[in-house]
Amino acid sequence: VLEALGCAATARNENSSRFGKFISVRFDSGGRLRAARITTYLLEKSRVTRRCAGESNFHGLYQMLAGADTATMHSLRLDGASGATAADGQADDGDGGSGGRDPERWRYLANGDRRDFARDRARYAELDAALNGIGFDEESKLQLLGALAAVLWLGQVELTSSSAQGAAAVA
Repeated sequence: VLEALGCAATARNENSSRFGKFISVRFDSGGRLRAARITTYLLEKSRVTRRCAGESNFHGLYQMLAGADTATMHSLRLDGASGATAADGQADDGDGGSGGRDPERWRYLANGDRRDFARDRARYAELDAALNGIGFDEESKLQLLGALAAVLWLGQVELTSSSAQGAAAVA
């Protein structure tokens, strides 16, 4: 889970952690693990909106597009049926097929490192299994994916200047 949500490909490392973490582990007197807590800090939030050439965004964004089932993609409005405007300014064709799954259609993912779609699909299955393993139910997983989808949708927002005293409007 931490890898999907906190790692990205950089020019030097295909799986570089873009966060810091502190792991606290507690054992009982018999040496058995009793508790563990991971505190994440220093997440490289700027990576979401801009990256160096040849680098990618956080793995989980690509994994979601590659691996989420059709119903999930539709509920998150990532399936192309929403009329989304692609990063290249072209309207989505609404076919519900590969259009919404193509990272190049999303501004925050476009022009990054080329991804292996099949590997991202397999890693999504691993992420789903890991979320199940730590107790996420289907609703909680959908909420997490909704947050990732919201990041992609925010990247599609364009602000334009307005004639009203320095105001901006959503295009």
